[in-house]
Amino acid sequence: LRADGIPRLRIDRLLADIDPVRLLTGSVVVEQILLEDAYVLIERLPDGRIDLGLPEFGGESAPSEGPPPDVVVAGVDVSGVRVEFRDGDQRSVVEVDRLKVGQYALRSDEQVVPVALDLHWDGRPIAGSFDVRFDGGTPGVAGSLVTGLLDLAQAQRLARLEPQVIGEVEFDGRVAWDGDRAEVEGTVAATRLQYQIGGRGVSIQTLAMPAFRLDLDLEPGLEAELHIEQPLTVDTWQWSADGQGVFGKGGTLKARVVFRRGGEVQADDVLFEASQLAWNDKGRSLAIEGLQMAGRASQQLSGDAV
Repeated sequence: LRADGIPRLRIDRLLADIDPVRLLTGSVVVEQILLEDAYVLIERLPDGRIDLGLPEFGGESAPSEGPPPDVVVAGVDVSGVRVEFRDGDQRSVVEVDRLKVGQYALRSDEQVVPVALDLHWDGRPIAGSFDVRFDGGTPGVAGSLVTGLLDLAQAQRLARLEPQVIGEVEFDGRVAWDGDRAEVEGTVAATRLQYQIGGRGVSIQTLAMPAFRLDLDLEPGLEAELHIEQPLTVDTWQWSADGQGVFGKGGTLKARVVFRRGGEVQADDVLFEASQLAWNDKGRSLAIEGLQMAGRASQQLSGDAV
C-alpha cells in the first residue's frame, strides 16, 4: 500500500485459521493469526494526529446495540515486522522480532491474556512477558521486562518534549499496573545520566541500582515510594547550581524515599558513603575523603531542604 508514492504498508504473509464448524453455530473461532515479514510507516502530523496512510472507509459507524459478537482468537503470532515512526525530522524504528498473544474472547468480561514480546527499538533490545487481565474495568498488566540501554533523550523527543534528562538506562525486573496503582521492582543501570534545567544540573557516570522497588499511587495526584533495598553505587557525579559545585567519587546510597502529594520529598533510613567529596563556591573549596552519613532528610520542592 502506497500513499503519495511512499510505501506505507507491506505484508508478505498473513494467515487466519478459522474453524469452519463453529461458523455454523454463529461463533467465530480463529485458531491462529500469523503475521510475518511486514512493514508499517506511521507519521505524526504537525497537529499531533497519527497518520497510518490508510484510505478512509465510509463515515462514522453507528453505535452497536446488544452484546459483542461471539469471537474467540486462540492465538496471535507476529514476527519480522518493522514499524517506522516519523515526526517531522524525528525518526524511530521498532523491529518486532517476535510477538505472541494468547487466547482472547471478545464476549468474556473476565480473562487473562498472556503476551510475550521480543523487539528492538532503534537497535536496542526489549523483551518481556506479561499477563493482561480484563475484568470489565480498566485492564491490568503484570509481568517481567528486560531492556538494553535505552536512549532517554530520544524517548523525550518522540514525546515532543525538550530533553531534560540525557543518558542511557537499562532495566531488568518486574512491572505491574492495576488501575490507579503501579509497581516496579528490579535492577537499573546507567552508563551516564545528565539533568540540566535553568542554572542547575546533575551529571552522573556509571550508576547501578541492583535492587529497588517503586510503588506508585496515580490517583488522585501522584504519590511514590522508592525503596533502595541494596546500595545504589555511582562511580562519579557532579552537581552545580548558582556558581556552586559538588564533585563526588565512589558513592553508595541506601534509603527509602517518599514523594507525597503536594510536593514534599522525604528520605528515611539514609546511609550514604563517598570515597571523595569536593565542594567549591567562587574561590572557596572543601575536600573530604572517606565520608559517611546517616539520617533522614526532607525537601519541599518549592522550598529548602530540612
